[in-house]
Amino acid sequence: FLVVGWWPFVPAPRNRVEWLDPVPGLSFRPPSVAYEDEAPRNRVNRETKGFTVEINLEAGAEPRSNIHHILTLHDGRRPSNFVLCQWKSELILRIPEPANPRGFREVGVNVLQQLPRVVVVAGDSAGTAFYADGQLLRRFPRFVVPVENLRGRLILGDSATGKHPWTGKIFGLAIFNRRLDDFEVAMRHRA
Repeated sequence: FLVVGWWPFVPAPRNRVEWLDPVPGLSFRPPSVAYEDEAPRNRVNRETKGFTVEINLEAGAEPRSNIHHILTLHDGRRPSNFVLCQWKSELILRIPEPANPRGFREVGVNVLQQLPRVVVVAGDSAGTAFYADGQLLRRFPRFVVPVENLRGRLILGDSATGKHPWTGKIFGLAIFNRRLDDFEVAMRHRA
């Protein structure tokens, strides 16, 4: 005999993303997700030489297992084009790589300690760098994100499949179609 159960029986759970009050931002408690209805057509173009993602966030409780997606760019194919995710206290950048047995490659830094942080990930043809609160944490010179990976629908708080929910708060988000240099990152943090 085969018995299959579905508990709790909630075929359409309530989205638990909420606006923060009195500060601006979003709070994520699984299951929760925020996303764009359509992918913007102007996020990248032929002149795009790099990218910068600046995210003001506070991670929730440290996940005990799995990878939890904070920010995803998804064009309908799997794996997603560009994912910022949390594993324990690590912020990980993951991009697809078909030649890799896992189907993706990733780099990360230890920066998510349940404190409000402004985290910046910036990349171009010279590699990718991670910053926290205006300070350079680490450079990955051989980790180059192809410009094509910066296309797709923006998803916050979960993966495109809805199976990797993140817990925490996002107070602000900026995406640039160029790499900010060390000075610009520091100045934006001070501002």
